[in-house]
Amino acid sequence: MALLLHKPVRGTTKGIRATRRSKSLFGVPLGPFAEELSASLLIKDRRRALSVLMRAVEENWKLTDVEEFVIAAAVTRLGELWLRGRLSDVEFEQVGELAENVELAFRHRLVNRQQLNLYPVLGGAGEN
Repeated sequence: MALLLHKPVRGTTKGIRATRRSKSLFGVPLGPFAEELSASLLIKDRRRALSVLMRAVEENWKLTDVEEFVIAAAVTRLGELWLRGRLSDVEFEQVGELAENVELAFRHRLVNRQQLNLYPVLGGAGEN
């Protein structure tokens, strides 16, 4: 679906329809993780949303980067959809609740993962 822009974007002329991808807080287009997270939240797929966040960690993203460039960007995108009337109040509330649950599960998995890395493997060579 194309948007009719009230003010022309650089490089366009008046009255031309242009499509714009959602952008993050800094005007940078959303990355693939944020796009996939927002899509999975929209279809209310908790498992897929959680797997997006875990894949970012597996690709060695820092937690602060996941929070800023994936979670915050995806939730901002959902807020934009609500402000434009593309999500009802009920849908926005459901998606927001799901986003909170996914983030909590994500943090829980990170803590469990770190705890597993802290414990030495028992029964190794040199132990009695």
